[in-house]
Formats: sequence, structure tokens, C-alpha cells
Amino acid sequence: MMKSLLLLIVLCVFSFELIACPCGCGAQGPLVMSPGESYKFLVGMSRMLTRNRVDSEGRLGLDDGPEGTDKMLFGFAQSLTDHLSLSGQGSVERNFHQESGDDIALSDPSFGIRYTLPLPAISSRVMSSSQIYGFYKPSLSKGLLEDADKEHQLDIHGNSLSEFGPGLDVWLSHYNLAVGVGYAAAFSRTALIESPLGTQLYEKNISHKSSISASYTWYGQGQVLMTLEREAKGQDRLGDSKTLVGSDSIRHSLSLSANIKTGFRKTTSFTYQNTGRLFTNKETPLSETLTVTYLVIV
Repeated sequence: MMKSLLLLIVLCVFSFELIACPCGCGAQGPLVMSPGESYKFLVGMSRMLTRNRVDSEGRLGLDDGPEGTDKMLFGFAQSLTDHLSLSGQGSVERNFHQESGDDIALSDPSFGIRYTLPLPAISSRVMSSSQIYGFYKPSLSKGLLEDADKEHQLDIHGNSLSEFGPGLDVWLSHYNLAVGVGYAAAFSRTALIESPLGTQLYEKNISHKSSISASYTWYGQGQVLMTLEREAKGQDRLGDSKTLVGSDSIRHSLSLSANIKTGFRKTTSFTYQNTGRLFTNKETPLSETLTVTYLVIV
């Protein structure tokens, strides 16, 4: 039963405007705007069901962080033109541990701008779509580069360094079916941190994120999608030229989603994400997360 449910949830995070689901799901992400839409508003909740850690050697190791994390999600998107849109999203996060209690704070938000490139149809049956975007994620909450005041790092809710970068999505569709690939690069600001040698400059390496997705849409009813994502980062630098051994990371995750029309221009989405179990992983959480969101289109 559970396996069947997870297979159903597999297919729904990336679609494009040419195959946008009339129920408002849109496989390319709930905040990607489709023609005729002016605003989107999203609220939701997520829970990390299990958590461990894959160490720098790719082995399952002890994790001294939170046992899990709950999030209350919120987001919006606005169309500026038929091809250009803005979006923003964030969350209130609760880290918890059985021995040390919990800690609640606002996590780092994210803002984006997206432009849909009008592409010609490949044939009468195969349509194409491409979107370029940029994002900015300011560092507002305490991250791992700051000292954790609470045991098990319960007060860590951010990335320490602001991130920004470009991205590209390309999609092909054939009636109800669609496949897509995506790429994004995340650059980080440098920061001065305290080390045993005094105050030194910390420089985070570029993070490369790539994905491949497939979706099936029942127009006016719902949509399912599966996304496989890979994120890799080289070693960070501290001071003039010292690289930090063990600071490089590789993360693979599989997302399975189902979007269901629950009213006029209203959609409820269920997403299951498994991180750290497929292929090679290092310096990444081993986790399972379940997310439920509610989307309203204006």
C-alpha cells in the first residue's frame, strides 16, 4: 500500500507553460506562472520523517544535529508580462530533538525572476519550452559557520552565506506526457569567520544542481511527476589558499509528487522526497521528507 502510494506521488514538480495543468499544478513548480495567471499564493507544511548523515567518505555516520525538522511554508508569484514573472518563498522552521527539545525560527527566504523563452514546436505532436531564471537567497538566519548555542545545533536554521545564481529548464511534451532537464549554479558571498588562526575569509565553492523530470497530466484534474536531482560542490577555502578537507559534497534526491484539483483554481499537492540513498552521496543528510501544500491562483 505504502509503495503504491509513493509511486503515485512520484511525478509532479516541473512542467512548462505549454502543458500547464488547468487545475493549477504545473509540474515545473507550484510558483511557475502559466498564461492567464496573475498571482499565485502557496501555504503548506513539511516534516522530515527520518534523518541521519552520510559522511565525507560516503559512509553512514552519526549525526549530532536535530532528529527532524518541521516547516510551515509560504510563497507567492506574480506575472509581470506573458513571459516574465517574480516569485518568493520562505518558511518558519522547527528543529527538534528528543533529548534537547526544539527551536523555532524563520529560515532563509528565496526570491526569483523567471523568463519563458517562446520556442517553436518540434512537430505537430511534440512541443518544446525553455525558461531561464535567477534567484537570490539572503542569509537571515544562523547557519553552521556561526556557533550553535543549543545542543544538537537546534538553533541552526540558515546557510550562513547569501546565495545567488542563474538556472535553465528545458522541456519536451507529447500530449499528456512531458520530460524535462534543468541546471542551476549557486554562488555564495564570502564571509569573515573566527578560526584558530584568527579572523579569516571563508569562501564557499560553487554548487551545481542538475535534474531530470517526467510528468503525466490529467487536464483539469491533476498531475503526477518524478524528479531526480543531483547537487555537487567542491571544497571550500579558508584564508589565502587553504582548502577545507571534507567540505565538498554530493547529494542525490528523488522527489515523487501528486497534485490534485480541489476547487476552482485551487490545488492540493503531496510530495515525498528521499535524499542520500541513490548513487554516490557525501557530506549530506540521509532523510525522508513529506510535504503538503495548498495553492490558490488568481
